[in-house]
Amino acid sequence: MPGSPATTWIARALLVLTGTAMALVVGELGLRLIHPTLPSLAALDGVGPREWGDVQRWTSPPTELATCGAAEAPVRYPPRTEQHGEGPRRSLWVVGDSIVHGFGVGPTDAWPQRLAATLAADLGTGIALTRLGGPGLGYCGWASSLNKHLAHGLPDAAVVQVFADDLERRDLVLVRGSVAAIPRHPLLQRSWLANRLWLARVAHLGSARPTRDADAAGRARFRSVVSGTLAPLAEAGVPVLLVLVPPAGQGRCTRASAGFSDCDWLLSDQELLATELTTLDHPWLDLRSVWADAPPDTLPDEEAAWTARGRLPVHPGPQGHETLAQVVHERLLPMLTESWSPQPSVAHRP
Repeated sequence: MPGSPATTWIARALLVLTGTAMALVVGELGLRLIHPTLPSLAALDGVGPREWGDVQRWTSPPTELATCGAAEAPVRYPPRTEQHGEGPRRSLWVVGDSIVHGFGVGPTDAWPQRLAATLAADLGTGIALTRLGGPGLGYCGWASSLNKHLAHGLPDAAVVQVFADDLERRDLVLVRGSVAAIPRHPLLQRSWLANRLWLARVAHLGSARPTRDADAAGRARFRSVVSGTLAPLAEAGVPVLLVLVPPAGQGRCTRASAGFSDCDWLLSDQELLATELTTLDHPWLDLRSVWADAPPDTLPDEEAAWTARGRLPVHPGPQGHETLAQVVHERLLPMLTESWSPQPSVAHRP
């Protein structure tokens, strides 16, 4: 007697699932016979342990949320300090990610250097510029760097740059310029085949659809970490300016792109980030429309990635950095003129 339609459907579903599982197992075993060193991520094959320092994990906040912003967390990029101008020294800390560190432009073209040089000239004082953070870091990374550096003293002023993807987490690594994916599920982490299929998907897109961290818990974590990190500066009366910088290629999001692109989530995340910044007790500068009238120059390789894979250009060229320096200077100069006394405060020196 034939079974009921429901029983037949369940039997077929189980058969499909069983067949798929068996195919994955056979494929995994076959790959392990060919590559005895598996499991591994495709882009990590042949990379020795000593080269793991070259791995850039594209994740913000990091996988281990307990270390987010902690001073004891490893700091990948040491502080960089340089002098601008003459006369009594004031210390200015600029905190952020790859845009703060001038990725893709010359050593004197990044906006923090341009800002420090202009402030030194306008205020008639020496500026000791210290850049904290580094490329690929979200707020967890630069907060850890700032907290570690605060143990040695306070600056006379600080500028903290946040970026559009600070509320997202993407499980990717970059090794020698190759992208690899890190599936979260324990079973997938042990399967080379699953990694390879996911990597193929990532490579096709150019960037993975982010694991949404911009939920209520993720936004609360952002507020907690950032406000807690900046609290010692506020208590000491140190002027602090938060700056929200958009991707250099944001203007491309005004026209429809084929398939998935970073425009699908970056713009909405900037709105969420701006909302969170308004809740913090610090002045902040909204630069989401800074390039509305004059799109900045961008890096050639990032333009190529946008055309090929919908990966939005992020980093401005020298002209874009000059624009950033100008608008930050316009907002920061009155703050410093009002709060700085004629002589540097010894208490704020690092």
